[in-house]
Amino acid sequence: MEYAIALVGRICLAFIFLLSAYGKVSLRQFHLEAMKGVGVPLCGVALPLAVAIDLMGAVSILSGLWLQYVVPPLVVYVGICTAFFYRNWFQKGKFEYMTMIEFTKNFALIGGLLLLVARESAHWAA
Repeated sequence: MEYAIALVGRICLAFIFLLSAYGKVSLRQFHLEAMKGVGVPLCGVALPLAVAIDLMGAVSILSGLWLQYVVPPLVVYVGICTAFFYRNWFQKGKFEYMTMIEFTKNFALIGGLLLLVARESAHWAA
């Protein structure tokens, strides 16, 4: 039962990275403009790099392979994305609530990734 629950958790975590990679590829111009709008440097390089990170993260999370190597940079990646795209979540306006939700969702995602690698670390040590 524990394995089945962990598998469902892995699928849920990986899904967001797969969906993110798909969106970045299928809506490339939209993402490039959004990245430029928030000040991401070298957007033409950063976007394909982000797609690769999303895909590597999803594969690692689903398979359980290389988690101790992939998750820490993935946490940094999510943190950097959060800092760029949701740094103004405290400002007033019509998108204030949704931006706050996106910020806290990413914060929770980082927590889930850390729990995943901590859980796997305990299995490696045993």
